[in-house]
Amino acid sequence: MLAYCLVKTGEPNKALDLFDNLPEDLLIEDDKLGVSCLAYILLGNQNQVNKHLSVLESKVSNPEAIQSHSYLFLVYVNLKRFDDAVKLYENTIAGRSPIFMISLSDPLASDMRNDRRYQLIHNKTYRVKANDLDEEPKSQPLLDEPTSLSYTNKLVSYMEQETPYLNPDLSLRHLAELIELHPNQLSWLLNTQLDMNYNYFVNKYRLSHFKELATDKSNSHISLMGLAFESGFNSKTVFNTFFKKETGMTPSAYLKSKTK
Repeated sequence: MLAYCLVKTGEPNKALDLFDNLPEDLLIEDDKLGVSCLAYILLGNQNQVNKHLSVLESKVSNPEAIQSHSYLFLVYVNLKRFDDAVKLYENTIAGRSPIFMISLSDPLASDMRNDRRYQLIHNKTYRVKANDLDEEPKSQPLLDEPTSLSYTNKLVSYMEQETPYLNPDLSLRHLAELIELHPNQLSWLLNTQLDMNYNYFVNKYRLSHFKELATDKSNSHISLMGLAFESGFNSKTVFNTFFKKETGMTPSAYLKSKTK
């Protein structure tokens, strides 16, 4: 995905370098083949384009090679070979492959939209009906207003008094059980009443707990990550990313600002 994004943002050399520096066992052959071909198109390296294109074309005879179908379609579009792209689409869709549900709307297929046949292909792929475009009715709330308020208060009270967030393995399902609520209802409650998802909700409490521990001088002998783990975080990356997003600074910089 990173290599794909590098191609899309006009950095094909970085995409190719990325492939060169990754172990082969981490790569899916067709992904590397397809993205590399797209990168060489941007670089104007026709010899490499022809080499990769030839392999892609040889693979599409296998109806199960859906990645090859997808990348070959994108390659044809980026080479402005729209006739070949349409022919590939017709052959693939005849085999009832679902790949064009994704490929046709792919950002790297945007040039296809300038072709007069694009709208026909689009309509055939997605089969949007006129009444499907009408505004869908709003879904019914999972809990009525009094019940929502009651469980919101219960949830917040439980988090503050019982501190379940200190358990690094706490899951949405487990938390729902603790407050006697269905997991779907808890997820709905967090999104609609508190305007946040489960991970953000729990990590906010963990972050607050960490700040209390970190600014307590009696904990100065414990590392910041040690305090983070005691606060319920189970990943250094998640902790540092969340901390910086919420405070705008690193944990060490934050602590330094509090001890001046």
